[in-house]
Amino acid sequence: MEDSKDVKVETKPIDESPSRSKDLSKTLPEEAFNNFLQGKRHMLVQDYSFAVQSLSTACELYTQHFGELAIECGEVHFMYGKALFRLSQQQAGILGGALNEETNDDDDEEPEKSSEEENKENDESEKNDSDTENGEENQEGEGTPDEKEPSESTDSPQHVGEDSLKESNDKESKEPATAENETSNSNDDPQEVEDDDLELAWNSLETAKSIFLRQGEDNVEAQLKVAEILHLLAEISMESDNNMAAINDLNACLDIKKKHLSPDDRLLAETYYQMGLAQMLEKMYVDALDNFRTTVKILELKIQNLKSTPVSDEPGSFDRADVEKEIEDLESVLSDIREKIEDTRELIEDAKKVVEERITIKRNELEKVGFPEADKNTNKPVSNITHLLKRKKPDQEEEERESKRTKLSSNVQNGDASVTK
Repeated sequence: MEDSKDVKVETKPIDESPSRSKDLSKTLPEEAFNNFLQGKRHMLVQDYSFAVQSLSTACELYTQHFGELAIECGEVHFMYGKALFRLSQQQAGILGGALNEETNDDDDEEPEKSSEEENKENDESEKNDSDTENGEENQEGEGTPDEKEPSESTDSPQHVGEDSLKESNDKESKEPATAENETSNSNDDPQEVEDDDLELAWNSLETAKSIFLRQGEDNVEAQLKVAEILHLLAEISMESDNNMAAINDLNACLDIKKKHLSPDDRLLAETYYQMGLAQMLEKMYVDALDNFRTTVKILELKIQNLKSTPVSDEPGSFDRADVEKEIEDLESVLSDIREKIEDTRELIEDAKKVVEERITIKRNELEKVGFPEADKNTNKPVSNITHLLKRKKPDQEEEERESKRTKLSSNVQNGDASVTK
């Protein structure tokens, strides 16, 4: 009996193992939620690399627990895709800055090379001086036959020093080459990483969009989230030089925001401005100008509404300061957009000039071939040629009529005679 009791005591931890796994499954959403909160904090401080790490773990745990297309996973997929996209933008900016620094370093290396050449010249002059001194010593030693002539062996300190200098110079010449190869490899790798991040961001945002779309059009919060996702997808398309896809996504985004946002909302203005940028990349300058003007109207309406709304002047409240700060920000944004409008107008004028120049070139080519311009022909008056026609005299007209009548009568008589026969 004692042995059986001992066996039961030993088997208790094995029986409790399923309960531990159940406890682990209960704590799984808490771990995922903590990673999700950490990722959102990193996003607020724009620490996108750590945000991607935390949100990747959260996304994996949420998907394992709820399913990939569960409603609970929509926000996690959205934040993860957004973090990946911002990280790729940040890496692209860092890479561009590094390339600019490399070009500046190449410009700065030229004076350094001149200093290295001066050092080499100094070393050569020192070597020549030492050679002349050695020659004089050898000439003095020829007078004494008992003394041995110095042998030019490689074990002499001069040759040892020269060999060491050569080796050091060879190492220095090899080190920059290896450094350049490493920098070239490092420049290639970030581009591949950036493309991978954009692809992952696109897939994650598409998954989030499908989740929020399944919640129905009546859910305003879900619809606005879809609009935000469409805006991000448009930005990714613009990064990939797919501007027409970006314009389509922004049109769908505008349709949603017009339904659920006020006419003076800054998010609406932001979408119109992004649409203008995408259209400028596609050289749709007239449409871009219209969208920039619409952006200005929305922001001006926002400033007007902020100035007209009453603000409490209670002690300790920062409402007035917040409103004044927002108005100041909007005015600075308006100045930038107005400059963009002026730039777009100049582009439109330049495009018109190019078209006119092409038309004139074509006209000149046609004139050389022998085709006159159509415009000159249309401006000429129609010439009247009635005076060139020869008119018959009335007497001649009457004679011709009588001759025709006689011919007809004779033909008729002959026909009757044939009939009677």
